[in-house]
Amino acid sequence: MEQRNDKKNMIHTIRVSGLFNTPPSEDEINAAMKEFKRIQRYLRWVPVFFILFSITVFIGVMQLFELNFPAFLLILLSTILILKEAGTLLFSLQMRNRIMKPIEKLRYAVEEISKGHYGYIVEEEPGNLVGDLITSFNRMSRELKEA
Repeated sequence: MEQRNDKKNMIHTIRVSGLFNTPPSEDEINAAMKEFKRIQRYLRWVPVFFILFSITVFIGVMQLFELNFPAFLLILLSTILILKEAGTLLFSLQMRNRIMKPIEKLRYAVEEISKGHYGYIVEEEPGNLVGDLITSFNRMSRELKEA
């Protein structure tokens, strides 16, 4: 694989070499490490800017609504708790769709096979362990139908 001097192509070359199971060259590794260190220097400052931004917003909201510190703190904590609960609810709904629905389909398919409908195929869910389980189930179902 040819070497390129610009950073964008160097990073692309590393990714491509990984696809074909060939290890990247030492120059590619060094270039990637330099780029990583450069990005890391900038990312160090993200928490500092976040804290400064949060303090600015905190003071601005207190002045805007003419709140004293305890009242504002109560409102802030209540809002954080409500957002946390909403996030938990959304996360659980997403997990239900990604995990429980395919398992329910699989349970229905097992019932169909137990009734003698060999060869029943479940729609596959690629990219997770449940999808792997469904793929194995479909293979078993096809083999039962052929037997």
